[in-house]
Amino acid sequence: MASIAKSANGWRVQVFKRGIRKSKVLPTKQATKDWAARTEWELENSEAVASAQPFGEIMDRYAREVSPSKRGHRWELVRLEKLQRDSLAKIRMGDLRASDLADWRDRRLSEVSSGSVRREMTLLGAVLTQAAREWGLIKESPLKDVRKPAQPKARDRLPTSEEFERLALVAGDDLSHATARAYHVFRFACETAMRAGEIVGLRREDIDLESRVCRLHMTKNGSAREVPLP
Repeated sequence: MASIAKSANGWRVQVFKRGIRKSKVLPTKQATKDWAARTEWELENSEAVASAQPFGEIMDRYAREVSPSKRGHRWELVRLEKLQRDSLAKIRMGDLRASDLADWRDRRLSEVSSGSVRREMTLLGAVLTQAAREWGLIKESPLKDVRKPAQPKARDRLPTSEEFERLALVAGDDLSHATARAYHVFRFACETAMRAGEIVGLRREDIDLESRVCRLHMTKNGSAREVPLP
């Protein structure tokens, strides 16, 4: 049963069905009744509605509603846009099987590294889990039955002194050139072990030259930390 109440901006309607709550503010009471009736039907028949939707539409909804709340949303959107151009995105949700995702995985492994495929599978898993748990569009994620490729070996190679000298020669000292700026950022990253996003997000007030530290207010794990400056 829908709940409708007057609000400062019009009429607010709330619908709660099958464990899912939705609300919306509309200009007229009749509009809220129409929206509530349509929303209740969609929630009651969510699996039937979803079964006809291409997987790509679900990815697009995730990109619009979920990705913007994440710190790494820019790169997530780029990956989702690329995934939506794949033939996998054309498969209807009702027809999507683990075998389709396994075929996609094998195709991607012929194009990119196993590490890239693992990251993309993690993103697809998040989309499908959201569709199952939050949106009630499917009963469970078919990706749970698909094996991820083996974890690639960690990189342990460091640039040599000779390579640093050659890079410095090519980059030059003029920081008005992007090549020079990129080189100095690379050197700074090697010295501090800071991530690219942490470096470009630094502000002048975050750098304490007297104590010789950078203060990072937000890092990948969500906590602040100080980085020593050599």
